[in-house]
Amino acid sequence: MIASLIAGCGIVGAPDKIEALDKRVAELEAIVKPEPKAKPKAKGAKAAKGEKAEKGEKADAEEPAADDAEAPKDEHADAEAEPEADADAPEADAEKPAPKPKAKAKPRAEVAEAPPGPPHVPHWSYEGDTGPATWGKLEDEWKTCGVGKAQSPIDIMPHKSNASAIEFDYHPGKATVVDNGHTLQVNVAPGSGITIDGHRYELVQFHVHTPSEHTLAGDRYALEVHLVHKDDKGKLAVIGVLFDEGTPSPVLDAVWKKWPSKQNQEKTLASKFDPSTLLPANRNVYRYEGSLTTPPCSEGVVWNVMRRTMSESPAHLALLRKHYPNNARPVVASGDREVE
Repeated sequence: MIASLIAGCGIVGAPDKIEALDKRVAELEAIVKPEPKAKPKAKGAKAAKGEKAEKGEKADAEEPAADDAEAPKDEHADAEAEPEADADAPEADAEKPAPKPKAKAKPRAEVAEAPPGPPHVPHWSYEGDTGPATWGKLEDEWKTCGVGKAQSPIDIMPHKSNASAIEFDYHPGKATVVDNGHTLQVNVAPGSGITIDGHRYELVQFHVHTPSEHTLAGDRYALEVHLVHKDDKGKLAVIGVLFDEGTPSPVLDAVWKKWPSKQNQEKTLASKFDPSTLLPANRNVYRYEGSLTTPPCSEGVVWNVMRRTMSESPAHLALLRKHYPNNARPVVASGDREVE
């Protein structure tokens, strides 16, 4: 009907009226336009999907989605909350306490190096497995004790000596007594010495052996005193004095009385010691080239054994034997060595 009206207006032909009429027609059509009919609801899977979507939209309108907005976290709650227990896990696991934090390992203290110990002191003795027969095998430095060709002591056959005279230059001086673990030794102050064929040797110490180490025609004496001298190059000259058992020796009496209670402990003699009191009046000697009578048995020692003997009391000898019953090396073969 509206279209007919428009067509009619066109026939009539008033342009301005036609434009106003077009606008009015558009308004009337918008008012009277019928609403579109709703499509029928899909059945089956499409209908179910529509229902779920509709329900989801209603749920979205009623409750905020968990994925759309995340609630702010509480740090303390997170630290203290226990994790949810697994439904399939045993009950004990749900109650298991959280592991304690491990303690920080303490830094390892630096271990200080131990101070060096005392130097190795080889052991030797006068009997058994460490006795004279084995000295040459105990240490490499002691091989000379077993294979040396000029060893001491030796047996000396008495004869008229042709050894040159010794010039003695002994003086009283300070002296200390020490038990060195093998014998009783007396260390003397510098200043005393001897001269042999124009060569000077300084007296260093003297020590004792019981029984004697040297023998005369196979006879062994109760005691032997060794006075050890050394030149400026380290060469040694030793004087051996043999003692019979008899009257006491006044000079040794002072030494026995100062015997230390411990080994390697030194005791000073109360009075000055005069080494010349250890010598017999007749100072002729038997002289030969030999060695030390204890390890390392070094050779090249100028030995001077007094032809005349001294004496010592049985009581003093018993005191010495109480400490060292036998501290004498057995005699060794003299070989082709000459004894002056």
